[in-house]
Amino acid sequence: MCSLILKSFQCSSDFFWFVVVSFLGNLQT
Repeated sequence: MCSLILKSFQCSSDFFWFVVVSFLGNLQT
């Protein structure tokens, strides 16, 4: 996983989608 999320927009975008997918998964359960 990316350790410099604040400095890497590419990593932050990957982390963003990870949070979105996890959030939607929690809503469906």
